[in-house]
Amino acid sequence: MNISRTTNGSGAPKIDVPTALCGGPMTQRRARGMNDVAFGNWRGYYGCFLRQLDPEASRGWWRLGNESELFGRFARSFVDPSNRSAVLPLKLDTGLWGGLPFSTATSPTLTVRLVFLDAGSGSFSVGYDGLGGPTTLAKVSKTGSGRWRELCTSVADARFGGGGPGGGDLWLANEDGEDDVFDSLEVVEGDAAELALAGCDWH
Repeated sequence: MNISRTTNGSGAPKIDVPTALCGGPMTQRRARGMNDVAFGNWRGYYGCFLRQLDPEASRGWWRLGNESELFGRFARSFVDPSNRSAVLPLKLDTGLWGGLPFSTATSPTLTVRLVFLDAGSGSFSVGYDGLGGPTTLAKVSKTGSGRWRELCTSVADARFGGGGPGGGDLWLANEDGEDDVFDSLEVVEGDAAELALAGCDWH
């Protein structure tokens, strides 16, 4: 439980039900409250065929944003937001879509969905390894609404062969000295309407 003891302040992990800590995920399901950390639960930062290549490049957050929102249960940000060249490289499982990397003949139309906290006025970018090399998918300049926002955009020329910074297939890049906080990033075959959980409200 060192992570709970050594992290404090806004977004720090909380323990609501100490008696449920050692019982595993099924015990926590029946608990009257939430435990942000526990024994024998998920070990990594990302799941479902997507992993962070440099775990030390990000830090964790818990329960961020308004409680009425769907997002914010868990989140990650740059470990050093003052580093203007900071990058969080992400790697997709090579078995996806019949095998990665894609070629010109096999690259399907995909949708990337990113949920981020619109706090402050800083900016960041989302990139991907395309058939023509590292490509910027979107640049985001935040408005300071304090709410979680959902960005959805299509990709028709993905390669996903690890050609991005740090060997990433996708990456989140800092554009200034301000922190950026991310709830989740997904890549699916299909359109934004099928993937959206909050109406893809960032345009």
